[in-house]
Amino acid sequence: MALTIPKISQKEIFLLGFFLLSFFNPVLILAFFLYLLINACYSLEIAIKGLILIAIRTIINPSIAINIDSVQLYKWMTIFLLCFIILIHSRKHQKNYVVSQFVLLETFFCVYIFVISAFNSSYPIVSMFKCFSYGFVFISIIIGVSCTKDYIEWSKVLYHYITVLMIGSIIIAPLPISYYSDAHWFMGATNHSQMFGIMAAIYSALVLCQMMKENRSFFQYIILVTIVVLSYNSGSRTGLIATLICLLYGYYVEVFKNKKFSIFVISVVGIIVLAIWFAEPAMELFREFILKNNYGLSEAPITLDAVTASRKGQYDLFLQKFNSNRWLGAGFMVPFLPGVQDWSFSFGLIVENGNLFYSVLGDLGIIGLILFIIVYGFILVKGQKRNGRFILYITPFLVCMGEMIFFSTNNNAIILYVMLAEFLGGKDELNFE
Repeated sequence: MALTIPKISQKEIFLLGFFLLSFFNPVLILAFFLYLLINACYSLEIAIKGLILIAIRTIINPSIAINIDSVQLYKWMTIFLLCFIILIHSRKHQKNYVVSQFVLLETFFCVYIFVISAFNSSYPIVSMFKCFSYGFVFISIIIGVSCTKDYIEWSKVLYHYITVLMIGSIIIAPLPISYYSDAHWFMGATNHSQMFGIMAAIYSALVLCQMMKENRSFFQYIILVTIVVLSYNSGSRTGLIATLICLLYGYYVEVFKNKKFSIFVISVVGIIVLAIWFAEPAMELFREFILKNNYGLSEAPITLDAVTASRKGQYDLFLQKFNSNRWLGAGFMVPFLPGVQDWSFSFGLIVENGNLFYSVLGDLGIIGLILFIIVYGFILVKGQKRNGRFILYITPFLVCMGEMIFFSTNNNAIILYVMLAEFLGGKDELNFE
């Protein structure tokens, strides 16, 4: 299949035009927000696209675009208003029974977080705000994607938008602004090398999702290989591992589900050739990447302690939280200060843990973890798994095993929510063609 450029409507041109203008100064960021709100009033599609573009705008390299944190309060207001507009639009659409069930489960989960935050959190108001920003936005996106499923495939929308981000990253790769810190880690058009690793994994999943529906091109094969190389250069172990798992899943679907055994033969031959000719240099590259130079010499053994050295602080904090209250946790997504309960509010107190499992178990306790498993287990059971769409479900969790953005609506968690929403209540696979 040849590379095709999707048709761009006039409305889309204006939308992306305001998005690009927001790169230059805070006033134009506010103009972008205002444009989104005005047009969202007339279009549910624009409301959801607006949320996606805000998430992408948030992670743009500050050497390319002014930091959106300069208008943080207005950004929150725009996100919440767009979500409110989505819910208003949804009243005109027929209710989806599965989505309604999920909304009830998610609401109960958020109520649990609200209640325990009042008693266990060091900063109850901040915990409650974080819970609201997660639950309200996620529920709104789930409902919005379900309402538009008959005419929009949201995984394809994400694919097109993030393709632009990745191509931009490739174009500026030779420039110094594409690299983070003295370690020279690649971050491309994103604001951090770890963020590039996350976005590379997400993009790989979206590309594979399109390819597994037979919508493939030579361009997609080339960009997948390029993204894997750049993901390695980002130094993000989480991003690269998630990307490789996505590729393995795509390989599994192609060979064992779609019965394309020629791919299996070619890959086996390729692995044998690589093993013979490049075994030693490949092992050195693997050692350097997995140890992140924490243990210096190339002769250093790859041990569990060496691999997890950079995460020791996160693990120790998790143990402190978990041991303080094993059943109910130590407070949702805020600093852990034993014996302190401060009812003030500050955006600066909203923190991110390094691992989704640590975050849920440490912050919400065993009961919270059980509820989390029930809520997202429901999505797994009820979601659409045909044509490799399971990749839309696993990727959000994979990228949060090392860089915890799952509850971070002020970052790019919205992209994860759209993927999960598409898996649960998106366009029916039987009607794709």
